[in-house]
Amino acid sequence: MKSLVLGIDLGTQGARATLYNESGECQKRGESAINSDIHAGNAWWQAVERAAREALQEILPSDIAAVGVGAHAPSLVAVTEDLQPIGPTLTWQDRRAAPWEKKLGIDSAPAEQRLGLRLLAQTEWLRTEHPKVHERARWFLQASEYIVARLRKQDFLAPDIPIVNAGVDAFLDLYGSGASQPGEACLGCGTSTSLTVVVEPEFNDCRKLWDLHVFSPQSRAGASLLHHDDLPDPADGAALCAVAAELLNEAQQKGANVSQITAVGGLARLPWLNKMRADTLGIPVVTVDDPQTVCRGAARVAGEQVQINLPAASIVQRYTPS
Repeated sequence: MKSLVLGIDLGTQGARATLYNESGECQKRGESAINSDIHAGNAWWQAVERAAREALQEILPSDIAAVGVGAHAPSLVAVTEDLQPIGPTLTWQDRRAAPWEKKLGIDSAPAEQRLGLRLLAQTEWLRTEHPKVHERARWFLQASEYIVARLRKQDFLAPDIPIVNAGVDAFLDLYGSGASQPGEACLGCGTSTSLTVVVEPEFNDCRKLWDLHVFSPQSRAGASLLHHDDLPDPADGAALCAVAAELLNEAQQKGANVSQITAVGGLARLPWLNKMRADTLGIPVVTVDDPQTVCRGAARVAGEQVQINLPAASIVQRYTPS
């Protein structure tokens, strides 16, 4: 019986895969680092394949109901007809396409259009700076689209299984974390720091995701402050909290009334840092029982396609401002 859902998270430094049953309980996990010595597109895929195979060990393909894939964004890879990546890969950290972003007016574009416009800017950069790569490419794919396409050609999944492009990791963090009421927010604490706030439908500059309306500040200040595996000291913690405060300030200036923040990601596992966040932001910070909220969010999106409604994560710890 098809009762399991696989959620996949392609992160900046590695890939994770988590298998959930219909009750939302984790059955198995897999994880793999990204090999930076090879082409980024191939490195993404190899890490995802290793993580997925680890999570699916001793699992029958016929037991998998659906697969959901989330990834960092905007991250563009040019591929040939047979899905081989070519030319430079532009990730969310890459600023080479910034002049094109300015030409396209991304900062003033509606929220729903910004990701698409950033991917278009990356494509235009490839066209102007690497015209031969642009000519050879059959498709220009966002990272999650690329992983979905590669998964559809693998033998460790049943050929008829739904494989869903669940979207951007920051939004899946929110969907997996359980933050769902206006005023609740999700703070991504990984390679970058991101903030996504649930708002009312009439909120200016919000986007609709699933049954939620969300606002996400545009600040890039959190990018790559720390390596994901580093354990920061108090000085590092203060810097991270300052980034979170900048994002929160932008949201509040737009009119968001943030009442609770769910911290997720690798650096959400440090109690002293979560307490520092709560004290710095002046808002309660909570953590949840699933360390892989992108995987859970992706699995929830995929499960909905096959009438399996997985629950979000549950709060396990609350940090109150002093």
